[in-house]
Amino acid sequence: MSVCAYMRHVGFYRLWAVLLLTLLHLQPAFAAVPRADADAPSTLAVGQQQALFAFGTLIYAASSVASPAERRLLQPFLLTYRPDLRLEGRYPLRRAVAEATGRWPLDLRQDALSYLLGHRAAITNFNAMVLQTVGGAPAFDVLSRGAPAGAPEQKIYADRQMLADLLRRTWTQGQGAHLWQAQRQAWTAAQPQPHHLAQLAAAIARYSRSGQTLSTAGSQVVADPLMPPGSGVTSLFADGHFLMVIGPSDSIPEQDMLISHELLHPIVHALIHTDSALWARLQADSCSFDAIASGDPQNVLTHFVYTSWESYLSEVLVRSISHRLAGVANPAVDPFVIAPLVQQELQVFEHGQLPLTQAIGQLSRQLAQRYCRSLAA
Repeated sequence: MSVCAYMRHVGFYRLWAVLLLTLLHLQPAFAAVPRADADAPSTLAVGQQQALFAFGTLIYAASSVASPAERRLLQPFLLTYRPDLRLEGRYPLRRAVAEATGRWPLDLRQDALSYLLGHRAAITNFNAMVLQTVGGAPAFDVLSRGAPAGAPEQKIYADRQMLADLLRRTWTQGQGAHLWQAQRQAWTAAQPQPHHLAQLAAAIARYSRSGQTLSTAGSQVVADPLMPPGSGVTSLFADGHFLMVIGPSDSIPEQDMLISHELLHPIVHALIHTDSALWARLQADSCSFDAIASGDPQNVLTHFVYTSWESYLSEVLVRSISHRLAGVANPAVDPFVIAPLVQQELQVFEHGQLPLTQAIGQLSRQLAQRYCRSLAA
């Protein structure tokens, strides 16, 4: 699963819990990769982009009335707005939305806060659920496309009428429609160029040496400047295309890193789950995850959906490869303590001829020799 937890890039590394943001900024860390229904749209119409915008305004509005204790409850899910002068210099609509929502009627802001406190899920997963359960503006019709698997997402799905009602109120009572019109040009300017997606997919295919190709036909990347920096979520469709929603980035290379991160997840997942020898190797080395998790007293790993060695190692691999492809430094931060060694092994892989599956297997063995021994001690 990709959590959209994400990068230097991501102001992630600059968040309240540098670790949490780092996780999320790579969406990789946190973002789930939901499989969308076959009848779901492959591209986002304006009304659906407005739905994402409206949900973002709910978060900003809730933040304006949240107490310090309530903010602490929502911060691990990135369901808060935090001022960032540097980021807002690049995306001034963030500050404009914060100022506008701070003038909303008090009851609407309090209802937004109450809803988020009662439906805590990673912001990346939440954005995916908005598209799955609510139609576009201005109607925000309730959709029924099949209940998701995760408990937080199931609650969002069950209460989708409540979400739809709140979004309608943002559009009318909160004058969200006027706010969208005022910020639409800035939203449009933040969108990545479609042809660039195909270029990144080709670079990833070359790097992996897997023979796998990732078609971008019918796929789309939508940039949501209201999301936390570096975050993102990808929905995969039955016919192979995908819809990716990503947060703001400091630069084009950092945006490339985030997109690459999301594109890499299905490739790495396929390599691990289809190569029987690699899968057996990872199962044998599962004690590495136990050792790393034992050093995570705040349970961040399990909180962010890293519940096995293969899911944790694949996340670190995706993070590391995406940083290398984009030419962006990859600082080692908890809980990604194995990042430096992964980076070293990737350099060896790049100068050799081994397929990526064998390189991952060798890396897993090396890590098990280090971490399993420390656990036994």
